[in-house]
Amino acid sequence: MPVDEGRPEEEEELTPAEAGAEGGRPVVRIENIVATVILENALDLNLIEARIPDVDYNPDQFPGLVYRLQSPKITALVFKSGKMVVTGAKSVKQLVWAVKAILKKFMTKGIARYRDPGEAADTDTEHCGVSQPKRPSGP
Repeated sequence: MPVDEGRPEEEEELTPAEAGAEGGRPVVRIENIVATVILENALDLNLIEARIPDVDYNPDQFPGLVYRLQSPKITALVFKSGKMVVTGAKSVKQLVWAVKAILKKFMTKGIARYRDPGEAADTDTEHCGVSQPKRPSGP
């Protein structure tokens, strides 16, 4: 008989122990949550690097700034567009805590400021209640 090229000739059956299952059912565990956070304005990554010493930023190697939290071990890749990719959380609660901790650090270091939702936005879209501080124009 010809063998169907799209499927293997013989599939091996794994025992529940080999498949990581209990009682024949698969065990599902959340190991890592990845989320994208969109801030309302562009970010100055050089300013973040200057004001927050524990970040890694080398634009010649990677366009984003790497912000690592130690406990829990969560990493955020921060881009000048205002987007952040946050990874390493094992629960939504950890993820929300990490994003709030990063934004709070940005605000305390003068990188971003909290904007009340009732305050007029500088842009057409609002994704987060954080905006870049205004810089004085002129000399």
